[in-house]
Amino acid sequence: MRHPETLGLAAGKSWLYYLLLVLGLTGCGGARTFHLHQSTSEAEQAFVAGEYEESARMYARLARSTVSAPLWRRSADAYIRLSQLKNAEQSLLEAIRLGDRSQELHGFLVSIFGKIGQTLKKSKSGSSERKLFDPVEYWSERGRAQLRARQFGPAARDLAIATDIDPKRVADWMALGDARRGTRETLLAARAYTEAFLRLKQYAEQDTLARKRRRRMFSLVIRLAAETKAYDLAASVIGDLVSDWPENLISRFLSRSMPSELQPALPLAYGKILAKRPEFMSIRIALIKHHYRENGWLEVCRLVEPMVSRLVYLPKILEIASDAAFRAKRTALALYILGQNREARPRRLENTIKLVRGLFRARHFARARSELFLARHGHPDDPRIAYLYASSLHETGDSAAALNLMRKSIVDHRNHAPSLNYVGYELARQNKNLEEAEVMIRLALRVEPENPSYLDSLAWVYYRTGRFSKAYDILKKVVVLVPDNGEILFHLACVLRRKNMDKTAEFYFRRAMDLELSLERRNEYEDEWKRIKTD
Repeated sequence: MRHPETLGLAAGKSWLYYLLLVLGLTGCGGARTFHLHQSTSEAEQAFVAGEYEESARMYARLARSTVSAPLWRRSADAYIRLSQLKNAEQSLLEAIRLGDRSQELHGFLVSIFGKIGQTLKKSKSGSSERKLFDPVEYWSERGRAQLRARQFGPAARDLAIATDIDPKRVADWMALGDARRGTRETLLAARAYTEAFLRLKQYAEQDTLARKRRRRMFSLVIRLAAETKAYDLAASVIGDLVSDWPENLISRFLSRSMPSELQPALPLAYGKILAKRPEFMSIRIALIKHHYRENGWLEVCRLVEPMVSRLVYLPKILEIASDAAFRAKRTALALYILGQNREARPRRLENTIKLVRGLFRARHFARARSELFLARHGHPDDPRIAYLYASSLHETGDSAAALNLMRKSIVDHRNHAPSLNYVGYELARQNKNLEEAEVMIRLALRVEPENPSYLDSLAWVYYRTGRFSKAYDILKKVVVLVPDNGEILFHLACVLRRKNMDKTAEFYFRRAMDLELSLERRNEYEDEWKRIKTD
């Protein structure tokens, strides 16, 4: 093994004095500079005394704490003399990562690797030319040579170093992908090919060979991503490939050309495309639908916010957007969406009804009552407005007026199920006219036989009339359909209590109290629960 003679012992002292002068001028503080001077002196003394292992460790520790390329080189020199070439190489790598391109590196690298061809780069400084050493080429050339010899493991290691130091080396990324495939590291191979694909884009417009290589990289990434389920990599190359295409062509390509095993990559690809082309509405809508299906409420909100004004023309997306905003606890955004929709088309009654239902969901009952009061003047005979207005009266404390209004509405609209159910349930809640209540609820169920709210109302009539088994048979089905409704859970708890299933009843009562937001209803539940316990 050959050692570089250019860094002999005579040069060590002058090098040491120079280093200490530089460190002193950088202003590290007096005590720190003195400590560093002392530590560096000890490391150099160990080197001169031939204690290379101790010297190497000391220089490496100092280099790490001071982020110094010269100290890393000195550590490498000590490791070379110990024939610990892996440690020497690691020290040189640290120096190179700090931007060291000094000619001294050449001697060290030759000592480690042997002569594999001295690569020099030329740069101009004024009118004269000087040669700069490019150490990355050592790892690159050695890695490619090993790849040609089918030594895939060492090739992958050296090419990984080359691309780590200089990520712009497209050819090395492609070679690294081939080496990773040789070692059967399929996911790492896909990542290397992805890097090559993305970096080839800048050359593809002018260079036919670059375009061919880019197509090959795309095919390899798609195939390997499908094997490893690396959907993020597939999305990266797809997004980069199609983001410059016309919007209609992108939609057609993604809907028809994606392999079935890569379907999970589609939403990720949509996100990549949208980051570059936020004006593509069809891509945004597809991503909104995906996140809504996956319960990604906050993501839906983020995607919807830039396009609220356009939701007027997209009624299905408007419903998705407002529902997602409520679920994400972005109540202000949900009401803003519904308000903008109503303002854009104020004469459409459906838009007012959507806004009012949103206000109910947000528990803004006073505002809902005001909106409905105005809407009644324009639509006095609409049973939906009458029902919602009565509900707003009930929620703002005027239950008697609400019940009277519903009774009047039923006279003119005998088949309006919500009004029929309201009257029936309100009578059952007050424990009055239970025969009439049951008739009203059954009429509502004739219109909508599977409606869980109406079934719950009937179960509560059964409870009031002592038919606990019938009530239980209904409620155990309803609670499966609507598992998180406080009122339904409370009714189930009361029925279970009457059937002497006390522990289960107590569980559902506590759950109902946790879910119920209305203080008035919570008090009502507690009163009924105390009454059951004392009976």
